[in-house]
Amino acid sequence: MRYDIGLDRWVVDLDDGSEYPLHCGDGFSIYFSNSFIRCRIEFGREWYICIGNVKFNLRKQEKYRVLI
Repeated sequence: MRYDIGLDRWVVDLDDGSEYPLHCGDGFSIYFSNSFIRCRIEFGREWYICIGNVKFNLRKQEKYRVLI
């Protein structure tokens, strides 16, 4: 998953070469601490993910390993 500045949103690069733009409320699994954890993406002032009741800001310069 990477931030696309032109779309102003996070996208997932799919195996077939296409990309899947994420929208608020979309659920997926993010790789964290040697395993995949279910989360959802949201937007406030910035994009962030929610894991349960905990919110984590996403860093636009980073790429994240995800499963959708």
